[in-house]
Order: sequence, then C-alpha cells, then structure tokens
Amino acid sequence: MGKSRFLQRLAAEAAQRWAVLLQALDHRNLLSDFPQPPDLTQEHLVQLLAAAAGVGVSSSPKSTQRFLKAALYESGDIAVFVDGVDEICPSYKDKLVRLLEMLLETKAQLVWVSSRPEVELPLTKALRCATSTLRPFSEKEQKNHLCGHWSSVDPRNRPPAAFGSLAAEMVAALHGAAGRGQRSLLDVPLHAQMAAEAYATQAARALGTGVSLLPQTGISLYQLYLRFVERKRDLFKRRFGLNDANFANLSLADNFEEIHQNCAMLMLVSDGTFSNVVSSSFRDYLEKNRHILIKEKTGILWLGDEEDEMPHFLHYTFIEYFGACWLLENQEKGSEVAKEVWLRLLNRDVGVGVRHILEDMLSDGLPLHRAVLEGSEGALEAALEAGGDPDESDRFGRTALVQAASLGRADAVGALLAKGCDPGRGDALLGWTALRYASACGHLEAAERLLRGGADPDHFVTRNVDIRDLVLKAAEQGLPAIMELILKKKGKYKDIRFERRKTPIMIAAINGQTSTVQILLKYGASVSKKDLSKRQPIHYAVSGRNIQITELLLKRRADPNARDEHGQIPLLIAAQAGHTQSMELLLENGADVNQKNVYQSTALHYATQWRHRQIVKLLLERKADPNAVVQSGYTPLMMAARAGDAQSMELLLEHGADVSQSDENHCTALHFATMSRTHQTTKLLLESKADPNAVDNEGESPLMAAAVGDDSQSTKLLLEHGADVNQTNNRNRTALHYATKRGHHKITKLLLENKADANALDKQGDTPLMMAAWAGDAQSTVLLLKHGAVVNQRNKHDRSALHFATERGHHKITQLLLASKADPNAVDKQGETPLMAAVVGNDAQSTELLLKHGAVVNQRNKCNRTALHYASKSGHHKITKLLLESEADPNAVDLMGVTPLMMTVCADGTQSTELLLKHDAIVSQMNVDDWTALHYATRSGHHKITKLLLESKADPNAVDKQGETPLMAAAVGNDTPSTKLLLEHGADVSQSNRNLWTALHYATKWRRHRIMKLLLESKADPNAEDDDGITPLMMAERAGDAQSTELLLEHGADVSPSNKRNRTALQRRGCL
Repeated sequence: MGKSRFLQRLAAEAAQRWAVLLQALDHRNLLSDFPQPPDLTQEHLVQLLAAAAGVGVSSSPKSTQRFLKAALYESGDIAVFVDGVDEICPSYKDKLVRLLEMLLETKAQLVWVSSRPEVELPLTKALRCATSTLRPFSEKEQKNHLCGHWSSVDPRNRPPAAFGSLAAEMVAALHGAAGRGQRSLLDVPLHAQMAAEAYATQAARALGTGVSLLPQTGISLYQLYLRFVERKRDLFKRRFGLNDANFANLSLADNFEEIHQNCAMLMLVSDGTFSNVVSSSFRDYLEKNRHILIKEKTGILWLGDEEDEMPHFLHYTFIEYFGACWLLENQEKGSEVAKEVWLRLLNRDVGVGVRHILEDMLSDGLPLHRAVLEGSEGALEAALEAGGDPDESDRFGRTALVQAASLGRADAVGALLAKGCDPGRGDALLGWTALRYASACGHLEAAERLLRGGADPDHFVTRNVDIRDLVLKAAEQGLPAIMELILKKKGKYKDIRFERRKTPIMIAAINGQTSTVQILLKYGASVSKKDLSKRQPIHYAVSGRNIQITELLLKRRADPNARDEHGQIPLLIAAQAGHTQSMELLLENGADVNQKNVYQSTALHYATQWRHRQIVKLLLERKADPNAVVQSGYTPLMMAARAGDAQSMELLLEHGADVSQSDENHCTALHFATMSRTHQTTKLLLESKADPNAVDNEGESPLMAAAVGDDSQSTKLLLEHGADVNQTNNRNRTALHYATKRGHHKITKLLLENKADANALDKQGDTPLMMAAWAGDAQSTVLLLKHGAVVNQRNKHDRSALHFATERGHHKITQLLLASKADPNAVDKQGETPLMAAVVGNDAQSTELLLKHGAVVNQRNKCNRTALHYASKSGHHKITKLLLESEADPNAVDLMGVTPLMMTVCADGTQSTELLLKHDAIVSQMNVDDWTALHYATRSGHHKITKLLLESKADPNAVDKQGETPLMAAAVGNDTPSTKLLLEHGADVSQSNRNLWTALHYATKWRRHRIMKLLLESKADPNAEDDDGITPLMMAERAGDAQSTELLLEHGADVSPSNKRNRTALQRRGCL
C-alpha cells in the first residue's frame, strides 16, 4: 500500500550509509530474551540491529560488530528504519521503545519509526513517522484504495472508476459514524483494507443497481470487524471447497469464534495485559486451545506464523478485537473471569484497544451510548432531542449515565443528569452505580457532578483506591464536594503531606481552587504549616495570584511576613508577579515593606526589575527604601535603568534615589541606562548629575556602553554632558574601537566629530580602522580614513587593516584601503600576505583587486606556501585560474614538498586540477615521502582526477618510501574505478611494498571484493607471500571473509602453503 515506495524515497537520504530495516515482528524471540528496560544496555541494541541487518551476532565476525558499533557511536553513518512497533505485544513494546530511546542517543544520522496514529509511544515527539502509508488516509486516498481493490476482485472486471460512487458512500458512512472518538482508528490503512475486503461482494452486487451499499446508520468499528471476520470465514470455506454442512464437521471450525477468542485471550494473558486476573485452571484451558489450533493446520485462517508453539495474529488489533468478543460473550454466561477481566480494563493503562472495541460493541444500536462513546456534546444533545431513552441499557446493563461515568465523560454526565437520569441505578455485571464507576476509575470531575446531582455518597469508592490520591486530585482539580466527603469521614487528611511536604490547602491555593480552600478551612486545615521549602499556604495563594484565597488565609491569621527557605515573604512574590491587589492586601495586613530575602532583595527591587510601575509607586508611598542594596550591590534605580523604565526611575529620583551609587563591579545606574539603549533614562540620570565618566572594574565608561549598544542619542547626550571621548579601558580600547568593531557608523561619526583619536591602539595594537575592516563597515572605514587613520598601521602580529578586510572577504573595504595606498604585500609574523588571506576566504574580487595593485603572486609564508597552495587546498578553482593567469608557480613546493597539484587532488578539485595541468604542473613531482599526486588521488577515491593524471602521463607504478604504489592506495581507498584505470594504464599488479605486500594483500585485508576481482582477473598472484609468509588467502580466512576466500580459491589460491610459523590458511582459521 505504498510503504515500499516510501522506503525507496528514504533510500536517497540513506545513501552512503549502512541502512538497517528492523521489522519488529521478526525479532520477538530476541526481544523476549532481553531483560526488562532498566537493565538494557548498548550491547542489546547492537544485538538487535545485527539481527535485523542479517549479520546475527552468533555468526558475524567481531569486526562486523565493531563496525556496527563504530557506525552507531562514532561516525553515525547508519540509517535505521523500524516497522511494526504497534503490532507486537506490550511487554515486548516496552523493551523496543527503550532500545529506540537508546538509538536516539547514538550518532545515527537517520532514525525512522512507523506507528499507527492511535498508538501513543514515549517517542512520539522524538521520532518521525517513517512511512506515509501509516499516516491517516485522506478521504481521497481511502476512496481510491476501495475502488482499486473492488475492481481487482470484480467478477466482471469493471474499472476502478466504476466504483467511485460506492467508495464515496463507504467513506462518508465510515466518517459519519466514527465521529471524534474513532476517526483516528478508521483512517489508518489497516481499516481501509478491511473495509475493502469486507464489502467487496456487496460492492459488486450493488454496482449499477442503485441499491445502497450500507444502511443509513453507516458502519461502526465493531461492524467493520464483524463483517471482515465473516468475509474471511467465507473465503476459508471456498478455499477448501466446504459448504455449511461439511464446514461444521471440522473440529476447529465447530468453534471458529471460540478458538479465535481463546487464542486472543491467551496472547493477552501472555503479554501481561490480563496476567494478574486469571486462574490457573483458566490458563490450562487456554493452553489446550492453543494446542488445538496448532494441531489443526487447516484451521489457521488469518492467524500468522507459529513461533515457540505460540500462534501469532497478523496484527495486534485482531487480538484486541477477539479479546473484546470473548469478554462480551463470557460475561453473558456469568463468567467470574469475565468480571475480573472487566475490572482490569477499568484501569485506563491496561488493554486500551480491547476496551475501545468492546465499548464500540456495547454501543451498537444504542444512540445515547454511541453519542457518549464518540465524546461529542452535540451528538449527545441530538440523540436526546431525537427521543433517546436515558433508561435504555447496553449488554452489560449499563445506562448511558453509567457508561459516561466509567469513561470519564463529565460533560455527558452533566447533560444526562439534567435530563433526569437516575444516578442510583447500577449495572447488571457488577451492580455498580455511576458514582462507583467514576470514583473507581479516577474520573473525579464526573464523580463531582454525580455528587452534586444527588448520587449517594456511600457509593463513592475508596476501597482499593489510595485515598491520598483522591485528596490530591480534589485539591488540584477543585472538587469541593469530594474533598468534603473525604474530610467528613476522615478529617485527619486535611493536613496530609504530599510531594515536598505540601498540604492539600497549599495545592488548592496554587491552583486557585477557592471553593476547595474554603472546605479545607471549614474542617480546620492549618494556615501555618510549612513544606520542605518552608513555604506556607499564603505563599502559594500569592503565587497563584488569587486574591480571594489570599484574603481567606489572612482572615485565618496567616502570617504576611512568613519567610521561606530563601527568605521570600508573600510581599516579594506579589511584587515579582506584579499583582497590585495582593500587594495592597498584604500591606494592609502588616507586611513589612522593607523586608529582605537572603539575597538582600526587597519588594522594590523586584518591582523595578519587572517594570511594575504601579507597585513601585505603592511601595515608595509606603516608605520603601529607594537606596536598598542587594548582595551584588544593585539598587532599585539600577534595576529600573537596566529595564529601561524611565517612569519608575523618575519616581525613585523623586524619593531620593542616589545616582552615584555603584554595584560590586563599580557600575552605576548610568552604565545600566546606556546598556539598555533607552536615551530617556540616560537623560534623566545626566540631568540628576550622574557622572558621565564613571568607570567600572574593567575601565568601561557609559560612553563605551552606548557605543556597544549603537545608542546614538545616548552617545550625543553623554558627549554634551562632558564624557571623555578618548577615555580607555583596561584593554586600552576607546569608545571608537567598540563603535567600529560592531559596525555602528553613526556612533563612529559622532565620536570622530568630537575629536576621537582615529589611530588609538589597544593592547594588541589594533586600531579602529582594523576593527572597521574586520566588521566590513565601509561607511566607518571612509570616515576613519577622512579623519587621518593610518592605513598601513600594524598590530602586535604585524597584521594591517588590509589583512583583516581580505580575511573576512570584505572586498569593498579592500578596494577602499588599496585606493588609500594600503600595502598589498604586507607580511605578518607568519609570513601571510593579504593575498593569502583573500584566497583562504574564497574572495575572488579581493584577489583580483590585490593582483591589480601589485600583490606578489609567488610570495612564500613561513611554511613555504604560496597563495596558489591555499587556493588549491580549498578547491577554489576561480581563484586558482586568477593566480595562474598572473603567473603563479604551479610547481611551488612547501616545506613538506607538497605542490598545489597535490593539494587540489586531495580536495577533489577536478577543475583546479585541469587548470594546473594546463599550466604545466609537474604530474610526477614527489613530496618528502615520495608520494605523487596520483597516490593522493587514488587513496582519496577521486577517480575523475586519477583519469586526468594518467592521461597526463602520471606514472602508475610510482613508489613512495614505503614501497607503496598508487594501485595499493586505490585498494586501501576502495576506489574501484581508479583501480580499473590504473590497470588499463599499465600498473604492475605484482609490485610489492617493503613488507612484500601486493595490492591484493591490501584489497583482501580491507575486504575490497570488487577490487580483488579486478586484480585477480589481471593476473594478480593469489599465493604471493609477505615477509611473514602470509598469503591473501590466510588474511581472508583469518578475518572470516567468506566472499574473499571464495574469490581467491576460484583463482587458484593454494590452501597448503604455511607461514613462517608453519600454519596453513585452514589452521589459522581454526585458531580464531
């Protein structure tokens, strides 16, 4: 259904990587042997992927395992596709999910996992869905699939288009009946396929007759499965030529439904879903049915394979369907096991699929029950208006109200109660009322509505339910009726402790549950108890910004100055949150306006930090100290300045805030104001006599901060109020350095107009011009040059502004500097010129400019490299062309004897190679290790360049100092095309290195099977021995490389020769 096509599309992304397709169903045995998730290790992940890759751990050589590990944890060159996650049983799924989480922690470059939309995995956000076929089908895709299938099985061979209207009817019916509750189930390919198969016969009969394919009520999930099973049974009968009479004579067919149901239950018991609720006798009964199924091979209809004598359904959803069928039929027989299984299903974390399908069966034909299951408020209202009977029961004897309570549909509970449904009526299976179901299933909102609707509180279940959890949920969710019910019976729970020793009233307060707080206070809950953080309920009420709860607590004498472990009082929390009403209430009840926390912060610090101006005003009117200092020395004025809050600053200054006060770094409020880029705050402070030349610990002034922040208005104000334009910091930098480094040309202009030194040097010798060149700021560069900046000034590394401009690829700056007589051949302490810097930066325009202005093209640096070396190394063929046309030496050698040709070969620069060869580059030149360009090309796998070099008469048998030839390098680099080219150009296949290794030895060692084949076909000696007497065959046998062994034997390799330790190839293999 398209999955293979999607995987083909993914294959393009997985190219050049080791791709592993992991079909989860194929590895159940291995997963069953693995320990539980907490004990899973990297080794288990490697085992699973090795099995999926077809190199099972027991049979694969250790080198293969090492390669797999390296791909996962080092290179990342592996793509993993995982399919069938939702089809395996839950106990295996937990292990698989943990292994996938571990896979995400590796360096694997592609990880794709497929899953049904309704299957929620912990990895949902972390993993992408691998296959488009498992995403929800659009209505058009469903229609096309139905048409295609019906046409393919039509006895009259009618085309797909003929079935268009019937397919549209089916899709509309499916979607209309599904509603929100089951849309995701019906939209997956599995169910589209089931619909296609189940209604194939009806579609063929209905076509052209005008008869509707489906009843007006549409089709439910249960009806879909039922019809599909009937279809499969009919196909089975037809397959074996059975009619209804002789079909019944088959021992298995006698109990077709029962056998399938029992096998499904066996699977659900085995995977842990129902393992805790069945007796040993029931287990024995299930085992018996399993053996019957396996014995009667002809009875395996659409159950799949047999593994460890366990029958497996083709998809886990069929297990869920037949499990639901078993439960429905056996509860009607009064089975105690069925009751226990039903109780187990009420736990929402167990058997979700079984419960969903079962509810669908129970709701079949019952409009109110169906509307409750869909979860649509509108559908329920419509069903009630259409005369739906609230007292009608399903096959479990549940009314729609009981069903809604068991599913936690609180809105439906409210609507049904409003229509007069009896909350005291129980079901037929357990005798439970709606309230008992709601409380036992943990649906407390539904329970709350039932209690308010007159349900008997004695039906509220606390047995088998942790009452602590009920208290917690009642406090969190605001369920006062449930809280009162619990406290009436067990008042001790009013101050019970939860996580971090929180009490119920603290939890209710932070969640803003006023009614619940009132109930807790009514039953005597403490307002002064502390949690682990020493917080009291009043802290949580203020944090929750709930004025009513805060007032309730203060009336019960809660302490407005209570301190938590950080010294925070409620007033500080309210100030931080900006909650004016809470502030006023706390101050009226005696909160200390200048109380400090352990960091010495007051409420005024928080209010100014967060720009809460009304609170700033309120606190100052209540005599808050405007000069209070925190541990780091910050005052409220500094915090307001940093926040850019001019209004709060004005209030603080009116109430006596000190503008000259500094923090522990000697920063004043004026520093913070200029950093915040709000000139209004700068103006306020300067008008209040703030010092414009105050310096912090780094020697930074407010003017420098304004230059960094590109605040031209603050810069102008500071200069007008006497700021020193040439003041330097601890690194000897001025405001002009900062303005030019950040490309702030407006600030640069202001500073230069106010006599800033254009040639000021910092401690590294950098000038503003160098910084402007580095930043690529042409406007600042022009301004600096106009104001007398020295264009050839050098810093401590002998670099000029031109070095910085060319290094960063700013050709406009390069042009400006060269026009101002910058030296194009300036050399820094490494011997680097601006031309080399331009080449490294791949700046062709700057390169051309420099050459036009007399740059020496063959200048050498301290490594004896020229600009052409750098162009070749980076594969910049345009710049290579420019340099060669300017008579750059193509055969210049650096200290290691490396030429530009060797460098461009390494970079796979085909165009640069052609250029160099056209300009007479010596193709056979050797470096200090006697490597030629051809060695580099073949080792790097660049066969196009190999071809160019050989056509230019490169020696295919050139030998380096280790005796290695280009042919050997090609074998190591796994370059099959280069190997073929070398052989065609006369490479000596029998040449050996200093250790007497031939190219065939190298190819065998690295498992280069294609290259081995080429060498052997070119008469390479399969029995060549190295200086230890080792032959290629011995290497292959030792590595366990069956393919290499077979190749060598086919070409005459001798198994009898022994190495210097008298061991033959077979003996060496046996030693491993």
